[in-house]
Amino acid sequence: MTTQPPRDPPAIAVVFLLRSLDAGWRDHAARFLRSYKAFDAGLEHGLYVALKGFEDAESQAEAAAIFADVAHRALIVPELGRDIGAYLWVSRVLTETRVCFLNSHTEILARSWLRKLSDNLDRPGVGMVGATASFESLRPLNVDFPAFPNPHMRTNGFMFDMALFRTITADVVIESRHDAFLFESGELSMTNRVLNQNLAVLVVGRNGRGYDLAWWPWSEGFRQGDQGNLLIGDNQTRHFDLLQRPEKELLASQTWGGFRSRAALPDRGTILKR
Repeated sequence: MTTQPPRDPPAIAVVFLLRSLDAGWRDHAARFLRSYKAFDAGLEHGLYVALKGFEDAESQAEAAAIFADVAHRALIVPELGRDIGAYLWVSRVLTETRVCFLNSHTEILARSWLRKLSDNLDRPGVGMVGATASFESLRPLNVDFPAFPNPHMRTNGFMFDMALFRTITADVVIESRHDAFLFESGELSMTNRVLNQNLAVLVVGRNGRGYDLAWWPWSEGFRQGDQGNLLIGDNQTRHFDLLQRPEKELLASQTWGGFRSRAALPDRGTILKR
């Protein structure tokens, strides 16, 4: 019997997006840096700071000073295209084989966060992993979106093999906020594009476990209980933490419907309605 040689570990890029048009961008950068320094990633990686809209030398120098004590590479990204447009632009210039995208509001919440994401992406048949997901639908506001339940990974703290990300985004153009929302949770969302490749999409918790679609409402993460299993937080998770119980229950209902109150898990096909 012959044994296969061990595979080389993937070269990983971690991309943190910072937008100059956000009034609090300095606070966003400081919050991310505190968490990045507090929790070891658990894997070697290259940190890229995608400076979106930082077009003048003065603002670039100010951002560089904030990140001066961590190894990183700054990328000047055009302002057009919302967050997703920035991710697409960056994906075309990176040379790493795997990428983790973090938006401006990111706050890392646990040690070995990058290893936990990457280990779950290594599992056979998995195409994408991320820290937060939702069943919520924007259809009550716009008929362009699928009806509830509308499973989708939120576009913060998610990881792909670069080859697959480039494949599923080859035809994607982001020109408006609406385009960005469609890419996150529309009929041709990044989640559905991965599922249509017969690949799984896993939510990864602070405990290191990867939760397949039917388990998302039970992962003790986004808008669930005290969100105690969150691996990566952001402005939406922090907002939820500050709410009173009735408000939390309303948001949880919008996000998960009755799936968290069911005695038994529905099968994957029922959720996807396929």
